[in-house]
Amino acid sequence: MAKKKPVKHKLNRRQSLFVRYYVSSGMNSASAAEKAGYSPKTAKAQGCRLLSNVYIKVALDKHIHDLLTDTENLSIKWLQQTMAIAGFDIRKAINWSDNGVEFIDSSTLDDATAFAIQEVSMIQGEGSKNIKVKAYDKTKALDLLGKFLGIVGGDSFALKIEDTSAKPEDMTTEARRERIAELRRKLDGTN
Repeated sequence: MAKKKPVKHKLNRRQSLFVRYYVSSGMNSASAAEKAGYSPKTAKAQGCRLLSNVYIKVALDKHIHDLLTDTENLSIKWLQQTMAIAGFDIRKAINWSDNGVEFIDSSTLDDATAFAIQEVSMIQGEGSKNIKVKAYDKTKALDLLGKFLGIVGGDSFALKIEDTSAKPEDMTTEARRERIAELRRKLDGTN
């Protein structure tokens, strides 16, 4: 017996807008219906009716999942970049000795080092050149990481290992943080 393919249903413009506004309005169906173009007088009834539509439910589930996945991806990127700044080691960008200071060729810098550098400038004068390297604020990055992990300015840091196969939308903030940390370990190959 052949399996039936799922029926795809294209939402109309107002239905699509309802899906988007439902999430952005804090799951308020009346507000979402009104923003989507339904009459303010019937928005509450329309919102309830729209929420009972199976195709809208599927679209809402997908939209929420996509938002959380995007958020998770952005969180991973933010975490990688903040960790690069926090872990910046000037010796990876500059050599210095009794002979002076020399900037390492930018094509040889690893991504984390390159990201942590905010500005490079060179001032040439008569018979001299000065190279200035400015890194992003390491202290601020460390503070942000501390707050993110709950080490600074809040509850003490305590990992709660939860099921990583859970859907992002079903996870607590702490579980998402642990999942991001786990993904980070996998990206770094330390897991």
